[in-house]
Amino acid sequence: MRTLAQSFRQINGLQLLSVWAPTDEVRVNDLFLLSGTAKEAIPSAEMGFVPSGVWKKWPSLAAYLDSIAVTEAQIEALTAQMRDSGLSALRREKEGIRLVGVGVGDNESGVLLLNAGADRPKLSQPLADLKQLAILDKVADDLYYYETN
Repeated sequence: MRTLAQSFRQINGLQLLSVWAPTDEVRVNDLFLLSGTAKEAIPSAEMGFVPSGVWKKWPSLAAYLDSIAVTEAQIEALTAQMRDSGLSALRREKEGIRLVGVGVGDNESGVLLLNAGADRPKLSQPLADLKQLAILDKVADDLYYYETN
């Protein structure tokens, strides 16, 4: 988990990476690759919700990745490690990296690996995607099991 989080952390253009059951379907930030079609969800103008119903079509995943200075090889390596670990998503937080075991939505559970020097998040403090921590159990000095509600 630490190695995977470090690999993700080192790729500056990535904020979120999710995998789905078909091995070629992924989400990279707000770009969804589904059935070979690459579409970026544009946040809603009023509240910034994603997806909002407004989409930008990309010619390929590679074209989008090139725009954020990330390679397909980097994504393939990370998604292979995620599948091997049973993870569904990686998300960059200001405190560290969230390694999601189940879902990217309400009632999510996983592991939060804190950045060096970061403070333990508070249960009342919303995460970057506004999820609320319901459980936060310390596993190691920089590692916490969490659940959201």
